[in-house]
Amino acid sequence: QSAGDQASLVLTLCNLAKTQHGLNRPVDTVATYRKAIAVQSALLLDTPGNLNHISRLGALQNNLAFTWHEVGKPEKASVAYEAAIEYQHRAFKLAPTQVTMYRDALSRTLFNASRTLLDTGRPFEAAELQQRRGELWPDDPEQLFSVATNMALAMRHMSNNDPGRAEWRHTASQTLRKAWAVDSHRVIDPGKAAKLARFLGDALTPTPLVCAEGSRQP
Repeated sequence: QSAGDQASLVLTLCNLAKTQHGLNRPVDTVATYRKAIAVQSALLLDTPGNLNHISRLGALQNNLAFTWHEVGKPEKASVAYEAAIEYQHRAFKLAPTQVTMYRDALSRTLFNASRTLLDTGRPFEAAELQQRRGELWPDDPEQLFSVATNMALAMRHMSNNDPGRAEWRHTASQTLRKAWAVDSHRVIDPGKAAKLARFLGDALTPTPLVCAEGSRQP
């Protein structure tokens, strides 16, 4: 098959898998995604430097993992997410800085994988993936706040007696403070930030942006 035929087949299989998912046919959905992954893998062998092909393979693994998670197979989901992260990270590293879609795809996959790790009783690894997400968004307050929030969620699954929990509390607190520091337009809800700060034992007291007289809040 030509590269075009293979790409068309992958698209057809993806649409079929989405339909099967909508019909609540998880076994068929998994089988279809596996077929799509096999075709996409063969396509990537012929064009190893094609960023779209690399990222699409990561997206297929992500979708397979998401399906495994939905049917109560978090261990299998974690394996698929590991592959998804590998491909999405490769595309992200190879892409020019100004091309952001590969960063977005990697961030979504890291988020999904983190949630699955929580379901398998691996909160420390979940927090590590959230930390990796934060590294992708050093100047984005909303993303950093999301990272801090999800680190705190992972902490809820850690034993209070585990010294590692205190380390993650510190990391989450620093991430929250960084989010607030770069939030020049105050897109973060001060109430939510204050609640998170209290949970983390942080003295941060977020306040709304005060506008000067005659000015308008951006």
